[in-house]
Amino acid sequence: MKKWILSLLAGLTLMACSDTPSTAPVKNACETPVSKSADVTVTAPNCGGTYKVGDTIHVKWTINPTGGFSTAKLQMIYPNGANVYLYPSGSIGTTDPRFGNFGFTVPDSVFDQTSLKKIPSLCSACRVVVTDYQNDRLTDTSDVAFAIIGR
Repeated sequence: MKKWILSLLAGLTLMACSDTPSTAPVKNACETPVSKSADVTVTAPNCGGTYKVGDTIHVKWTINPTGGFSTAKLQMIYPNGANVYLYPSGSIGTTDPRFGNFGFTVPDSVFDQTSLKKIPSLCSACRVVVTDYQNDRLTDTSDVAFAIIGR
């Protein structure tokens, strides 16, 4: 099944991309965001797909260097409201002022910051959120939800 993303960043561009199966190469074919004008933009995962426990989800984002964004807080949100930090300390610094990249290996279970309990990683419609650690108003969420299934 193919999905289409329309990018209006520089005129009208049509890009084809397919769901990201567990055996796909590291680079996600769906790293073109829907047109946005924000200080931070999640660029991957951004086209749905399915990941298995043990797979690495490559979270990528772009930053407007004049927007004041300095340190990223990476989270995964579940449809039931669960909220999981993807980086153990809660934040990750960016070495390039314009781009961010973090590989998150999906464990069997994760710690939900909302319920303060360990929950299974399995998810039918998760999204990634990238937020500035110092300013919660500088934030973006992946455009399309993805699934996490068992091994």
